[in-house]
Amino acid sequence: LAAYGEWLSQGFEPGAVERAAALCGRKGRSRFEDLQILLEKWRGQGLLTVEALSAYLSERDKLRQVAQQVLDAAGVDQRAAEADMKQVRDWLNDQPLEVLLFAAESARGKKMPLRWMDAALRAWTGQGVRDAAGAKAARDAGKNRARPQPQEAPKPAAQSYNQRSYDDQFFDSFFVDLSKGGDAPC
Repeated sequence: LAAYGEWLSQGFEPGAVERAAALCGRKGRSRFEDLQILLEKWRGQGLLTVEALSAYLSERDKLRQVAQQVLDAAGVDQRAAEADMKQVRDWLNDQPLEVLLFAAESARGKKMPLRWMDAALRAWTGQGVRDAAGAKAARDAGKNRARPQPQEAPKPAAQSYNQRSYDDQFFDSFFVDLSKGGDAPC
């Protein structure tokens, strides 16, 4: 009761505290400390009223759905996590959803689709691309661009010395031909 009274004195509406407790319960967090951590987080974000909290959670659900839509389009078989939602929010600050979905479809089948998407979206943003048609043109132009040929790695300095060349006369000096009456080595 003392903690509940403290939360109310901090400005939380009773409905916001109830909502936090219900959310913790749904996530399997039944410890009192879990509720305290969540309420402190919300207080830091200014989410003290049921109305503000409802708007925040609604926006968060929409973002989770968009992140899942992007992951599905990219062929990534996982549920949208916090990091995915943050990444999608950052991408949406620079590009509209149609470009994100086009990038996701283009990244399907790549070894690291989200990393490919991030690089492509940054490049397209830098080029001023703001729609799917422009993104397609930029992607196709990148495919047609000549790729530089890999250069041979330089030899280390320790291996860059002049090599000797040996001829038959050099190798013959190792042996004594006894049939010609030469002295045998000791």
